[in-house]
Amino acid sequence: MKPKIAKQDLIALPLAARMLYQRVYGALPPQTHLAERLNGLAYRLARTGDVYAIEPGKDAPRRLSRREIAAGHFRNGGKELHFTDERGPIVHIGVTRRCIEKAAK
Repeated sequence: MKPKIAKQDLIALPLAARMLYQRVYGALPPQTHLAERLNGLAYRLARTGDVYAIEPGKDAPRRLSRREIAAGHFRNGGKELHFTDERGPIVHIGVTRRCIEKAAK
């Protein structure tokens, strides 16, 4: 059984993507095409660890399923997950430090 994750355990996905870039390349990501770079790193984080939606009015974050992530597209530098169906975007997304560590390997 996985330990329960609290909101304070999570790092916002755009920040996590920047941290991953800096850890792997030893520098901050360049501003050129920054949003696209961060979107790509968001996919890397989603492939290697759990991604959580932080929903207003909910006490605990909700883990996004692999199917849910596969049905969406990260946008705006990993800040949002948009869907092609009638669902609205998920706008508050986070990952754990462990997810960043796994993605950097």
